[in-house]
Amino acid sequence: MAAKPPPSSTQARREALAHEVRARRTALGLTQGQVAQRVGCDRQTINRVEHALVSPSLDRWLLIADALEVSLADLIAAANLPG
Repeated sequence: MAAKPPPSSTQARREALAHEVRARRTALGLTQGQVAQRVGCDRQTINRVEHALVSPSLDRWLLIADALEVSLADLIAAANLPG
């Protein structure tokens, strides 16, 4: 049984956050592999995050934010997400 896709508003927020992750990574001059190494995952996971194909756990989001040298709150705010 295939999982239901997220509601469009959720997907839009996920895509905004994904865009911010990619923008922050490139601004720091980091590759997906370098971010993955900092997070402790594989490059494909970071690629999936940047393409809004996965919804990481809170713990993983905290590690991603740390790898990007930003707080999770600031990452969310930069993506113009409520909260």
